Amino acid sequence: MTTKAPSEGRLFRILLIKPSHYDEDGYVIQWRKAFMPIHVLAVVRGILDDITARGALPAGVRLETRGLDESSTVIDRAALLRWLGKADRGLVMMVGVQSNQVPRAIDIGETFTKAGSPVAMGGFHVSGCMAMVPDWEPAFSGLRAAGFTLYAGEFEEHAAAFLRDAWEGTLKPLYNHLDTSTDMATAPLPDVASNLETNTLRPVAGLDVGRGCPFVCSFCTVINVHGRKMRQRNIPSLRNHLLALRDQGVKELLIVDDNFARNPSWREMFDLFVELRDTQGVAFELLIQTDTQAHRIPGFVEMAARAGCLRVYIGVETLNVSNLGDAGKPQNRNLDRVKEGVIAWKRAGVLSICSYIVGFPGDTRDSVRADMAYLKRELPFDLFYVYILTPLPGSEDHKKAVAAGLPMDHDLNNYDAQHVVLQHPIMNKEEWVALYHDMVDWFYEPDHLETLFKRAMAHGVSIKDVVMFSAAVYATYKVHKLHPLEGGAFRRRIRTDRRPGLPQEPALPFHARELARGFLNATHYLGIYARFGWIYLRARRAFRATGGYSDAALTLPSHPSREDVRQSA
Repeated sequence: MTTKAPSEGRLFRILLIKPSHYDEDGYVIQWRKAFMPIHVLAVVRGILDDITARGALPAGVRLETRGLDESSTVIDRAALLRWLGKADRGLVMMVGVQSNQVPRAIDIGETFTKAGSPVAMGGFHVSGCMAMVPDWEPAFSGLRAAGFTLYAGEFEEHAAAFLRDAWEGTLKPLYNHLDTSTDMATAPLPDVASNLETNTLRPVAGLDVGRGCPFVCSFCTVINVHGRKMRQRNIPSLRNHLLALRDQGVKELLIVDDNFARNPSWREMFDLFVELRDTQGVAFELLIQTDTQAHRIPGFVEMAARAGCLRVYIGVETLNVSNLGDAGKPQNRNLDRVKEGVIAWKRAGVLSICSYIVGFPGDTRDSVRADMAYLKRELPFDLFYVYILTPLPGSEDHKKAVAAGLPMDHDLNNYDAQHVVLQHPIMNKEEWVALYHDMVDWFYEPDHLETLFKRAMAHGVSIKDVVMFSAAVYATYKVHKLHPLEGGAFRRRIRTDRRPGLPQEPALPFHARELARGFLNATHYLGIYARFGWIYLRARRAFRATGGYSDAALTLPSHPSREDVRQSA
């Protein structure tokens, strides 16, 4: 693409793309409606809006931006090239790119670099690799060949200088700002309208009220990009932002902080949600992420429920003592306390989601099955997500694997916590993958589903949400073979947009297969929802017949330690 010289005009267009990644057949994972919002687009647009408002660009330059989330939007490269070509300068920014999205980002971006438009990429892959393993060759080789500018670190403090370079045509190959942490109290808030750019099933928006996490989990990339020091938003500016979101029709907020319980201003933020509901009629449904010990913070669970928290995502990760030591999660060793926390959330009427990882060095099929039996019997979680342990670039696990020279998969598309990319000391690849899929079946088997539903009814957790979300989670795992956080409604495949190296299929067989696949998937979905609904009706009849429900998982523990629990299990 040829751009006009800056002297001929002053329009600067920036295209923001959050790429998806490829499925097993080489087609982009994309939906007509996504389950989750893509918050990073709103964050970057908010930063660009702030630059415009401050007049931080050269005099007379007018900034136009466009944001695209590929998980729910078809990327029409020809049309976007034309859009950029009508500006005096154009820039493509691949934002929030995770390791598994790098191959797709390259394939999209090369269209623009070959046409003469600069492409920059930031996100956890670039930042994590630069922080931990900048010499790992697979991390950057394709990006350098594609001619990308790489950006490491948080964007807020250096965005204006970066955009001035882009406007002047003097972008550097690398911007490394990992040594700078953003002051979240004064940082621009996400662009309100951009929160709705993702086509989601529900009017939901993301919001980062803080950054950082004090823990040292070896598989985590957050602590090596955002740091371990907690930073938080300014309450008055947050209040105005929430009112603006209300005006946009947002009803549900995903608090994207990695661990909201460790935000120093959590109490003031919960108070803000309560005040807005009581005085302004602004009632958001909140989804937050916390650690297993959040209930030990006085008043945290109770205030979360008052503020509108309906769902909480809790990182359990594993029940195995040796695994917890390897993972740097000693805070999870006492399962009595973990159980106390889950019960506290349930008694507050908050749906709890267990995040679990399979494939730690101490895992075997027998040990994992025993741990799953304990989890189902003793820990009353409402939903269950499982991941394959993946040494994500940017994590301590990945750094150690590179240093040890362990053979790892060099196809970054597979670093999605659903593929095996590193050899396990005990299980082979096939056993590991089979165990991953079996864990979903073990948790969502009919008898345990009935138990889940009766536990929810006993403590006022929204039974509608438990039934619908559990069916959606199970269906995404089993029908699409994808993690629920990548899920959506009505899968879309574009015949002409397949991973390079794979042939473009003839139109008639492709569309005939997709039509048949869509019909079979819809039938499978309806079968799952019908089965879950029937199990709910059975649970409701039993609950009403007995006048309530209780079991060991709903009873506060009396034994003092995790080790005692495991010996008696």
